[in-house]
Amino acid sequence: MSTIALKIEDLKAIFVTNPTVRKFKHGYLENKKLCWFLITILVVRTFFGSYYHIPTSSMNPNLMEGDIVLVNKLAYNVKIPFTDVYFKLGSPERGDIITFDKREINMAKRIVAIGGDTIQFIDNRLYVNNKVTKLEKTNNELVDGKRFKRQEKYEFIAFKETDNQDYTYDIVYAKGLSKEYLKKLITNSKPYVVPKDRYFALGDNRNLSKDSRYLGTVHQKDIISKIEYVAFNYYSVWNYVFGDIDSLRLFESK
Repeated sequence: MSTIALKIEDLKAIFVTNPTVRKFKHGYLENKKLCWFLITILVVRTFFGSYYHIPTSSMNPNLMEGDIVLVNKLAYNVKIPFTDVYFKLGSPERGDIITFDKREINMAKRIVAIGGDTIQFIDNRLYVNNKVTKLEKTNNELVDGKRFKRQEKYEFIAFKETDNQDYTYDIVYAKGLSKEYLKKLITNSKPYVVPKDRYFALGDNRNLSKDSRYLGTVHQKDIISKIEYVAFNYYSVWNYVFGDIDSLRLFESK
C-alpha cells in the first residue's frame, strides 16, 4: 500500500505542482475555445472532408493545373491515421474522380472500370466489357482558349466520352507528340480483367496522363477521397484580376 501511495504522490507532484505542467494547464484554460477549434479542424480534415491541390495537367479539361478541389474523405474509406488499417464505407463507381496514393504520391484520376470488368485499348480507344466507349467531338472553351498551363505547345481535340452506363464527361487528346513519346504511349493492349477491390483509373487528358495503363490498378485501401467540387483555380484568379480572362470556375461540381 505504501508503494502505491508513493506513486500516487509522485503523480500529484508532477501534474499538480510541476511548474511546466501548471503553465500548460493555464495556457489551455486561457485558450480553451481556440484549442478545441483547432482540434475540430484537425479531426474534420483527417476523417471527413478537406481540399486538394491539383499539381499536374493529367485531368484536363475537368481538373486543371492549379485547381483547388473540395473532397469527401468518407465516400469510400475511413483510415486510422499513421497505420494501414482502413474500413470500407463504399465503392467507387465508373465515372467517379478519386484521389489515391500510388507509390507514396497522391494522384487524382477518373474510374473507368471496377472489379470484374474487362478493359482493353484498341487504336487508342477505350473498351470496357467488350464495348467501346462512345466519343463525340465537341468544342471546349478551355481548349479553344488555350487555357492549359504549360501545354501550349500541343494542340488538343475535345470529346464527350460516354461510358456503358450512359455517364458522359469531357476528355481531350493531345496532338503533336514526339516520336519518342508516341513509342511509350499505350494505344493497344490485350483484354485485362480488373481484380476484386481494384479499380482502373485514367486521366481525362488521355495522351498526357500517367495512370493505370502504366502504374497498374488502384486498390480500395489506397483510395483517399472523392473529388466533389472545384473551388477555384489560383492561376485563373490572377488572370481574371488582370483582365486576361472573362470568367472564373467557382465551386463547379464534379
